[in-house]
Amino acid sequence: MIQEIGQHMLSTEFAKPKPKATDFVLLFEHTDVFLLPETGTLPTYRDWCALGGSDELLVHMLEVDGIQFFTVLDLPEDIRSQLKKDVSRCLRTAQPRWLRLAAVTGLHLYQWFQTHRFCGVCGAPMRPDAKELAMRCTNEDCHSVTYPTVCPAVIVGVRNGDRI
Repeated sequence: MIQEIGQHMLSTEFAKPKPKATDFVLLFEHTDVFLLPETGTLPTYRDWCALGGSDELLVHMLEVDGIQFFTVLDLPEDIRSQLKKDVSRCLRTAQPRWLRLAAVTGLHLYQWFQTHRFCGVCGAPMRPDAKELAMRCTNEDCHSVTYPTVCPAVIVGVRNGDRI
């Protein structure tokens, strides 16, 4: 999925980039988001490391103009306790403006990861796939793969002279 956000480009193509200090680590619980308590902003990879976070827990979700967005599927309690939890509605005011769509898209992908933790075929645990944006069954006899649901929409305005 690729979306234009003004002059910016959001992409959810599969990648396994090495996090940079200014990349974002979006931390969620259900529909709530965790923010830095001092600033009320979304944590960066630099913040994640300062909180004691491990690279092994990071799952890549999307990218906007070279800025990567990661999440953590099982947020450790010692890190959770250092953050401020807020309702996801607060993402509507994130700055810069392009960060709003990126953060909400990240929330949607996080919720998809959470609702596909178990295989719909055999019930075994699922894990993020190593080769594509998908969840793969851990059962050796099953190996079912589930992909995020894409629901595209297009808004069109047809003009006839001065009328829409």
